[in-house]
Order: sequence, then C-alpha cells, then structure tokens
Amino acid sequence: LRRLVQGGLVQVRVQGRHRYHELAGPQVAVVLEALAQLAPPSPIRSLRDHHSATDLAEARTCYDHLAGRRGVELRNRLLASDALRTTDDRDHILTDHGRQLVAELGIEPDHLQATRRVFARSCIDWTSRRPHLAGALPAAITSRLLTLGWLSRTGDRTLRVAPDYDRRI
Repeated sequence: LRRLVQGGLVQVRVQGRHRYHELAGPQVAVVLEALAQLAPPSPIRSLRDHHSATDLAEARTCYDHLAGRRGVELRNRLLASDALRTTDDRDHILTDHGRQLVAELGIEPDHLQATRRVFARSCIDWTSRRPHLAGALPAAITSRLLTLGWLSRTGDRTLRVAPDYDRRI
C-alpha cells in the first residue's frame, strides 16, 4: 500500500485512529477495470457462487452507476430511442427527447451538466464486454431508480430489478 500511495494511485483518509485507503481518482479505476478484463474469471465452486456471479452480471453498481446487463441495456435503449447521442467514440449528450425523459424521472439535466464531472461516457462492462454509461447522468439515473424502488440493493454492488422494471424503463 505504501508504494501505491507514493505512486499516487491510492490515497489515505484518516478518520480518528483509523486509516482508510481508497483509489486516488476515476482514472485509476479505469485502469484497474481494464486490467480486470485481462484476468481470468474466478472459478465457480458452488451453486451459491453461481447465483452470486449471475446476479452480479445482471445488475450491479459500477462505482455509483448502473452496470451489468441492465446497465448495457439502459445505454442501448437511450441510444435507440434517440434520447442519447454519441459525440465521439466515448462521450454522449442528451437530445431534447432525452432531456424530457430525464426530467420526467425527476432529474435536472442542466444541474448535472454544470458539475465538473463527466456527463455521460462509455464504460466497458467487465461481465458483458459491452459499454454501459458512466458519469453524472447515469449516477443520477441509478440513484433515482433506487429511490423509486425500481432497483434495490442486495449486496455491496449487486442490485435486484423490480418485477415491473422493464415496463417502466
């Protein structure tokens, strides 16, 4: 850990007598995700392991945004319905239709665009090897879907999808 801190990849947060180590920023996370794609998958040794891996691949958070099959599907649906448009090989913007859809969810897109955070960027999903969305917009959508109960947390990162999720999205 000392070497990672010295190299600027990990930072230490002191809280009382405890020391917490965390990634130094989103760029470090991107590199780790890319390295994870090269690593062989963990062996599945039990039915519980199988169910956990299946649930994780279905819907989970990638930091603070929706990932897994449902995250990939959300990006694809937004693009297919002309709510989202790519601006280059990785960044996206909302169309007028997309701004209306996001506003109907109770999310203010102008507020999200005013932050220093990336608005909407492709993020390769490590389970499906296809892009989902990262950034301020997908984080706000994920937070809103959790608030509405369309998604719920079942573990650290795993999410459960409500039975009527597909009709609502």
